[in-house]
This record gives sequence, structure tokens and C-alpha cells, in this order.
Amino acid sequence: MGGLCTFGRNRQLYYAADALAWLPGEVETAERYSSQAVDAYTDQSHPEWAFGDAAGSQAAMAITRIANGELDGAADAIAPVLGLPTERRINGVVHSARRVHQALRQSGRADDARDLQEEIEMFTRTPIQTFPR
Repeated sequence: MGGLCTFGRNRQLYYAADALAWLPGEVETAERYSSQAVDAYTDQSHPEWAFGDAAGSQAAMAITRIANGELDGAADAIAPVLGLPTERRINGVVHSARRVHQALRQSGRADDARDLQEEIEMFTRTPIQTFPR
């Protein structure tokens, strides 16, 4: 088996970071896993590299930073995702960006991150060129 069924160390780090980012009291652990996951996905030549998982790792890091009150750090973490070209804005990547948006809303500091929220909203809109003709 391979492809989506492959569950190597990189994906384990990403999934752990993604799950822990939403659990109260697990922010420190989530931060550690998200940092490791982002680092693991920096090498695009690695056999386990996948742009969707790399983007998800960045989103998990952003969510963790929001939970820590680090809005600038969250913006830095999600910036590579928001810079992805249209053809890479697959459902999973868009969903990850929406989760960052949700975390901002739930943080009680949404007004302090209005620019970031708007960037995410622009990113998650479906461009017309992605629809079949």
C-alpha cells in the first residue's frame, strides 16, 4: 500500500499537532508537535512530503499560536498556506485555512486580527477557473 494509506512519521506529527491544537490544556504539546511537523515538511524532496499535509501542519501551528495569544505568530505560520497557487487550494487545504479562521473567531481577539481573517476569507473563496468547463 502507498499513497494516502501511507502513514509515516511526518504525517503522525501533523495529525498529532492538528488534534492537540483544539484541546484545552494541550497547547504546549500541540506547539511542540506542530513545530516538528512544519520542520518535517520543509524538505519537498522527502518521500513523505505532501503539500496538503505541509499546509495542514502550518495551519495547526497557526491555531496553536492563536491559543497562545500570538496573533502575529499565527499570521506568520499560515502565510505559506495563503500563498499557495489556486491549483493547490484543494478541499483539505481550504478546510485547514477555515479552521484557522474559526480559531480566530473563538479566541475573542478577532478584532485584533481582522486583516488575517480577511486574507483567509479571500483564500477560501472558490475561484471560477477551478470549476470544470
